[in-house]
Amino acid sequence: MIPADERYLLTRAEQQDSHTLEVYRKHGGYRALEKVVKGGMPPAEVIEEVKKSGLRGRGGAGFPTGLKWSFMPDPEKDPRKRYLAVNADESEPGTCKDRVIMREDPHGLVEGCLIAAWAMRLDAVYIYVRGEYRLPYDRVQAAIDEARAAGLVREQVTLYVSGQPFRITQKVTTMGRSRDCDFVVPDPNVSRVHAEVRHEGLEYVLVDLGSTNGIEVNGRRVLRHSLRDGDRVSLGGADVAVERR
Repeated sequence: MIPADERYLLTRAEQQDSHTLEVYRKHGGYRALEKVVKGGMPPAEVIEEVKKSGLRGRGGAGFPTGLKWSFMPDPEKDPRKRYLAVNADESEPGTCKDRVIMREDPHGLVEGCLIAAWAMRLDAVYIYVRGEYRLPYDRVQAAIDEARAAGLVREQVTLYVSGQPFRITQKVTTMGRSRDCDFVVPDPNVSRVHAEVRHEGLEYVLVDLGSTNGIEVNGRRVLRHSLRDGDRVSLGGADVAVERR
């Protein structure tokens, strides 16, 4: 007789409204994070616990998670910024593992990111989601918002979905949309905005690809500009603000 399957990652997904904070906490959600943070577990101890658990990556190599975390250099010796990139693109042929977690158990992903951030003393976590996965994206973003409102994500911990920490917005009707962010123009028949935000190294660069009236940042005409909080950007004659999500 073939034994019944044992589920680990998707047990909560069977619950109604499994994507919500209320249901997640009813089934033990964020207890591990509270143990780590409120209990004051040293990062090295967290890594050892993950090693003992036998947790492995879900890619083809199945690499031990705790061992991978231990490769992060000591911040006292290497003070550079520290990031985690969560690849939820599902680019491997025939895979459908990430979308289910993001759609049905997004708080599990958020809690895992926060524990990893504590263990490796990270500055930011980026969750990369492909553009077609609109519902998984929305649920992960909603989970982050819920966790932050509940005080589970502190201001000093930054989580970005789809790797875009900047947004360009204005409180008027959006007339056009680019691949990576919203652009607001006063009249689509007069002004044409052709620009995009590109991720280059550790920076996010606004690049003019041939807009009708060009791009101005902080009063200067530019072809490209590394975005910073508080930048004033003029796209097609409309002023917009650069803010962090």
